[in-house]
Amino acid sequence: MNIIVRTASGATYCRPDTTWERENKDLFVPDDVAAYRYAPVLFARISKAGKCVSEKFAGRYYDSIGFGVLLYVGNDLATGSCHDHTSILPTPLKEKAGLDDNALTCSFKMDDKLIFDTILEGCADMICKAISEASKIVSMRIGDYIAIELQQMMELTEREKQSRHLSADMDGESLFDFNMVF
Repeated sequence: MNIIVRTASGATYCRPDTTWERENKDLFVPDDVAAYRYAPVLFARISKAGKCVSEKFAGRYYDSIGFGVLLYVGNDLATGSCHDHTSILPTPLKEKAGLDDNALTCSFKMDDKLIFDTILEGCADMICKAISEASKIVSMRIGDYIAIELQQMMELTEREKQSRHLSADMDGESLFDFNMVF
């Protein structure tokens, strides 16, 4: 299982499944990690294998969606996105039925301070476009996830700072709530 990421700048790369954290567990930060950066994401579960999927038919390739956060270590995208438990993609997911009709309200907090808040409209279109673009270079398999960054990476916390509590919600429902333990 891969986590296929479409960055805010339009690049595509894959994170290994060892980065996936879905169980709301505290993140124990390795000693050599000085700081984390973050990017909030809209993500979808791939339900049909495909390669070079047309945007017109991309809706057939996923079955549910969610909101999460990707954590990055340092500025190097390759090594910074391979650390264990840094793809916070919580379950259960929302079924894709009715996505076109409803906007999603998503927020992300650090120590109960709002650091990202958005209303997502046209989620189905965003996901279909991302699937089409990503599948040009990456073969999608059943069970993969595609994660679409909703903003450029931003600084989250440094080892010296005391900010350590992360939480997020979608449409008023809690998605995750955990601590970063330094």
